Amino acid sequence: MVLDLVLIGLAIALDPLPLTAFIVILPSQRGVRKGAAFVFGWLVSLVIVVTLTILATGNNPPQPNTAPSLASLAAKIALGVVLVV
Repeated sequence: MVLDLVLIGLAIALDPLPLTAFIVILPSQRGVRKGAAFVFGWLVSLVIVVTLTILATGNNPPQPNTAPSLASLAAKIALGVVLVV
């Protein structure tokens, strides 16, 4: 589970789209301010995701080597189908 989350986080962090958007924003008029706002917005969204995750799990990670719940497996399958489509 932790490895899955680390891989997902790494894929999101290395995604080229935010970097491309940042590079396009910088040379624009008032680009430094827009770039700073872009980075600030990204950090705020990251804090929101972390906060929601902590609230949803009660800050209690699952025990190691436990089987995932049926709801978790169904959510993964549904998300995979949506992403493939």
